[in-house]
Amino acid sequence: MYHGERGSLDIIAIPALVVIVDRACVGVKEWKSYVGYCDEAWEDVPCLIVDKMKNLPLPKTSYHAFFDLAQDNSIPLIIKTVKQLKADGQKPASCA
Repeated sequence: MYHGERGSLDIIAIPALVVIVDRACVGVKEWKSYVGYCDEAWEDVPCLIVDKMKNLPLPKTSYHAFFDLAQDNSIPLIIKTVKQLKADGQKPASCA
């Protein structure tokens, strides 16, 4: 598990089975850069979004889902989703 620094593009550089992201922590500018990278490079790492920010672009080439951390079942549901993605054979992304 990695935690990127706010304002950095660690979200692109670190290989992952799945990206769990709070776009408010990552930063809007960095999120938009990540989406641009995903669309340009055909990146297909699943993205689990844990914020309530609306009207931000989403990667066109990857699975994405939204989770509300205020809900009691959100963490177990995220864990279940990650386990299912792993069972389905999702491979880690290569470094950018």
